[in-house]
Amino acid sequence: MPMFHVEHMKNLFLSLFLALFCFSACTKADSEAYRRDPILLDYVSQQAATNSQLEALNKQIDGSKKEMRNSVPQSGQYNANRKKLNEQQAQADKLLQQLQFWKLKIESRAKEAQLEYLESHKNKTDWPDKNKIDSYFAEKRLRQAKMQWDQKDRIEKYKKGTPAQAPTSQDK
Repeated sequence: MPMFHVEHMKNLFLSLFLALFCFSACTKADSEAYRRDPILLDYVSQQAATNSQLEALNKQIDGSKKEMRNSVPQSGQYNANRKKLNEQQAQADKLLQQLQFWKLKIESRAKEAQLEYLESHKNKTDWPDKNKIDSYFAEKRLRQAKMQWDQKDRIEKYKKGTPAQAPTSQDK
């Protein structure tokens, strides 16, 4: 039967101390937690989509410039190409403004999310707030919804959404 030596005891106490330390470690606030905010991530994805739209539009602008150089002056083709190029450049300006908007929106949301996270960590509440996230995505769906009335579409949705009614005694 092997003897229980002091070295074994030292290793046992050391391992117990490490296990106790690991399981009872302090909870320090995560300094990068705001980067996991769903609203912030949505803003970043919208910025990336806008950026890709701008890149595609810049390629179209380059093609339009080549078409304009190759078109015959004082012809309808030249004027049509110039009009097309001007419209594309105006669209590119709008996309640049939108990129600036997303940049500012991301910066402000990052600060807001960081403050919300620190407050929820301090109060030991859930973060991110599910109600706030749900309301943001509901508002986003409404903003992006079709804004024009489509009578045929509404009738089809109505027909699909309402069950057939059984005839009543008044119908006889």
